[in-house]
Amino acid sequence: MKRLLLIWLVVLLPWVARAEVDPREAMVVAGTRQVAQLLSQSALARPSRAVLLAAAWRKMQPLLPQAGPPQSWEQLEARLVTGDLERSARLAEAAMRGMVDSLGDPYSTLLTPAQRQFEDQVRKTGSFTGIGVELAYRDGVVVVSCLEGSPAAESGLEASDRILAVDGKPVAGLSFYDAGNLLLGQAGSTVRLQVEREGRPLELKITRRQLQLPEVTYRMAGPGVGLVRIGYFGPQTAARVHGALKQLRARQAKALILDLRDNPGGDFEQGTKTAALFVTGPFLRVERVEGATQLSAPGQAFYPESVAVLINRGTASAAEIVALALHGRSGRRLFGERSFGKARIQTMYSLAGGGALNLSTGRYLDLQGRDIHGRGLDPDEATTDPVKAALAWLR
Repeated sequence: MKRLLLIWLVVLLPWVARAEVDPREAMVVAGTRQVAQLLSQSALARPSRAVLLAAAWRKMQPLLPQAGPPQSWEQLEARLVTGDLERSARLAEAAMRGMVDSLGDPYSTLLTPAQRQFEDQVRKTGSFTGIGVELAYRDGVVVVSCLEGSPAAESGLEASDRILAVDGKPVAGLSFYDAGNLLLGQAGSTVRLQVEREGRPLELKITRRQLQLPEVTYRMAGPGVGLVRIGYFGPQTAARVHGALKQLRARQAKALILDLRDNPGGDFEQGTKTAALFVTGPFLRVERVEGATQLSAPGQAFYPESVAVLINRGTASAAEIVALALHGRSGRRLFGERSFGKARIQTMYSLAGGGALNLSTGRYLDLQGRDIHGRGLDPDEATTDPVKAALAWLR
């Protein structure tokens, strides 16, 4: 946060020093320059400043039809200062969206102040109003998974369904995040989805309601075998898994089923902390702009006993981190079906004015350098009844 504040000050002061510039317009310029800096310095794609300048202008140009392309950032920023705050804000938003779009990355997106506030609220409370579906991008907007017991699940919506339109509005060209925003609304209101499933068109009408992100749950699955179900990686997931493991040990569990099916991911750090409970030493390779690092468990595995991991096509992101970390290790085995394949790391940056930039800043791979993004992780044993298969292996 201190680093971002310094960035704001560095980019803002030269403009504030010019008395003729409204400080609010100066803030608009500061936010635009901040986005350019973040994209050029931290984005996984690492675009050049020249590419960003051209991309910003492509989005701005329809709003300034008489102007020619700027030859420098100074010229572009000067065009943001119009003396009309609302017009300046529209130009700045166009410039920022143009720069983000130039990445060609559906997981990098700008958030308005309202969208940022919503994200923060969901992270804090785990509560939201919607249909309970997690989306991602794979040649279009697709369903990763539906929350258990949610309106989406009850409607028959399935993982890998392709979303074509929401309430008649096509989602082609939208980021998966913007498409997801169309699904939000008041409890009791309905949303109409046009969906494609294995080449067949479907139309679903779903009623929104208040939902809670799933917690960590646990139980005994059989004599000597515990089961921990992780539905989502929230801010306390690793601690809750740790607590669940202690409780199951107290019930004489000598082996574990770790159920990650239909878990769309969530907090990257919580995914790595959860994985570290089951491994010793290095378990994941992370690549960012500044270089590659290996993540290692801080000590001996808290749970060294045998673990069967359940995955399916709705297992993604942080959940795949755990599966990937345990895959191929002695006493660990994966059951089910191939996972979704989302192995990119997003970082949320606060922007001047209250918005945010959600930016892909890294990728994760296994220790051999294998990237499962877009491909998924295959189980050791493909099965339609993974609990039964896991119990047979553990016994």
